[in-house]
Amino acid sequence: MQRGNQRFSPAALWGELRRRKVVRVFLGYGAVSLVLIEGANNVFPVLGVPDAASRVLVWVLLAGLPIAIFLAWRFDVVPDRGTDAAKIDPEPVDLPTDRIAVLPFRDMSAGKTDEYFADGLTEDIIAKLSTLPAFNVVSRTSVMGFRDTQESAAAIGRELRAGSILEGSVRRASERVRVVAQLVDVNTDRSVWTETYDRDLEDLLALQSDIATSVARGLQTSLTSEDEARLSAGSDADPKAYDLYLRARHLWNTRSVEGLRESRALLERARDLDPDYPAAHAALATSLATTGLYNLQPPDETMAAALAAAERALDLDPKFVEALNARGLVECIWKWEWDQGGRTFEEAIAASPSDVVARQWYALNCLAPQGRLTEAEAALQVARSLDPLSPIVRASEAFLAYLRRDMAQAREILDAVLADDAPPPIAYLFQGYIGEFQGRHEDARRAFRRARAVGGATVEALASLAANHALCGNEVEAQEMLEELLVIAARSYVSSGLIARVHAALGDWGQARERWREAVTSRSADLIWVGVSPMYDFARDRPVWREVVDAVGAYAPTDDP
Repeated sequence: MQRGNQRFSPAALWGELRRRKVVRVFLGYGAVSLVLIEGANNVFPVLGVPDAASRVLVWVLLAGLPIAIFLAWRFDVVPDRGTDAAKIDPEPVDLPTDRIAVLPFRDMSAGKTDEYFADGLTEDIIAKLSTLPAFNVVSRTSVMGFRDTQESAAAIGRELRAGSILEGSVRRASERVRVVAQLVDVNTDRSVWTETYDRDLEDLLALQSDIATSVARGLQTSLTSEDEARLSAGSDADPKAYDLYLRARHLWNTRSVEGLRESRALLERARDLDPDYPAAHAALATSLATTGLYNLQPPDETMAAALAAAERALDLDPKFVEALNARGLVECIWKWEWDQGGRTFEEAIAASPSDVVARQWYALNCLAPQGRLTEAEAALQVARSLDPLSPIVRASEAFLAYLRRDMAQAREILDAVLADDAPPPIAYLFQGYIGEFQGRHEDARRAFRRARAVGGATVEALASLAANHALCGNEVEAQEMLEELLVIAARSYVSSGLIARVHAALGDWGQARERWREAVTSRSADLIWVGVSPMYDFARDRPVWREVVDAVGAYAPTDDP
């Protein structure tokens, strides 16, 4: 007998009985039944209950046993935390133990005031393990969804397709910290090792290396001298600088305007406190580069500083993956040095094969603007395997499908992303682009308004809304929104490239050319999409379109979009 493509064997049946808790139900039911029967035999005579009652109880319990077993099998309750249960194999599987998921370490402090500290420790252990070529490490985004979960390590491992789970807790008091860590083999649901670490806060960075080393040894992985050097890198940083770094990373992960601003200030303090701490320089480079990527500040105020911070981090640690990612991003979206940026991202991937950001940024900000969409898709597929629950990676896949003009696939992927509890704001922007291309203009405008409402892409959403109205002939609405955009630009940074697109959609090609030339001079990040994105198809027959594309140098125009 077969189920799907797998042969049904006695071993598989036994494994399935265990997974569905049938064996546990059988043993538990039997134990409770024996207690009830023994109690009845002792108590019923004292109470004058007829002997027939004991026999009835036995028959009732015997009749209930197959019902309990059936219910345990039929209603296999596997917690899914919002994930379709169909995604979890009904058959027992042999998950690779070299694929590791580091679950969020629990904050055991009074009042849960050290969440940033526990999350930072989790992220740093992920980063340490990701540098080891022997391991495939599930990325941060996927594991953070399991904070405070009630699921077992085995259930989480099946969901993430990881054969090893590292979990633990952190308690900080005064100048001491206690970390309890446990490595679980998902296939056997047994602990490989458990360790309690009591350290001074000054030794926390060395502790991360110790935990990562214990994981490797627990999985019987031999570490080379180079591996050991990677794990111990940065362990001598100033503890106060490290605390500032953790607080900054916690803020950066919000991706909000205020969060990015505050994280930058904290990282500058960490850098000044310990100038030889590569992680502080690398994180500062990332904060500055993403500020430029999101068009939140003029590129000349962020990108040169981002590149300098990345270079300083690489002077201290030539294989620091976060610094390589930041440098590659700046080389592509600001310097427009596409070949050099590609080499930098490839270097980052080689330095840390499990790093999702390296693959996602390489795909979306280097390969895709050049029209190398097949290569970009391959890079994102690897990123998806490393971070299967990441909404950003899935939204990026939808955007690539949009660039390929495969709107059916783009819409299918994006609908799944938007069904999440908290989809990234940029997903609504992508939804608007897809609707506009398909001629569903009311749906597109609704998506652009939603993107404005949830924040994170406010100015770009307003520009897209204005351009859509203009292309649909709603000139009054488009002009009103353009005026609103110009008012915003008078008090804060707005890319001239966004304003140019609205002018072009209105048919004012003189103003569009002037604004696009301003954007080229300042090297606005949005210009990398002019050559490949369908949102610029209406301008492809205009000389100014080719002028911008030639200036960016990413894409070689053809007659076909």
